[in-house]
Amino acid sequence: MAYTSVADQHLGTSGPAAVRVGRALSDAALMLAVREGSREAFDHLLARHYAPVANFGARMTGSDELGLEVAQQVFTALYDQRARYRSAGHLRGWLYAMARRQCQKVVRRERRRAGDAAEAAPAIADDPAAAAEQRATLADLRAAVMGLPERERAAVILFHYGQWSYDEIAAALGCSPGAARTAACRGRARLRAMLARLEEG
Repeated sequence: MAYTSVADQHLGTSGPAAVRVGRALSDAALMLAVREGSREAFDHLLARHYAPVANFGARMTGSDELGLEVAQQVFTALYDQRARYRSAGHLRGWLYAMARRQCQKVVRRERRRAGDAAEAAPAIADDPAAAAEQRATLADLRAAVMGLPERERAAVILFHYGQWSYDEIAAALGCSPGAARTAACRGRARLRAMLARLEEG
């Protein structure tokens, strides 16, 4: 579903705009405008954050389609909870903390649907084409990332793909910067080990 549909769903095609907003405004300023009913402000937030959140969701769940589902849930929650937003809050950290929780729910749901699926192995890990590869292909990398413990997976994705600082990762994970660094380092070490085994195989 296209990101504009989220705004259409909640604000309509001609929602009120309490203030003039622009792309240069901060997330905090845009969220304050959203609280006042600004469709334009919500559109700017969607344009700024929807695709990165969907990409994070895709890497966390191992599925582009599920990543889009996660993003839809996150931005629906953002709008639903707009009245509780405080300008001192860090919106990006909130978005990714919510995305992480939604990913956990989606992954648990998909595992229940799959019945006896392995603890951390998505369907791609059992794909014969990917299993037949002798080198670390993109499919192998995705399967390896999905094989990481959830916190390490989130830390690695945010650090390497999102270029986040450890302070920012800590805000999303709800831990200290030191713990975020540890999670990222352990995740990288596990990835190297898994990819090395794939190379040997």
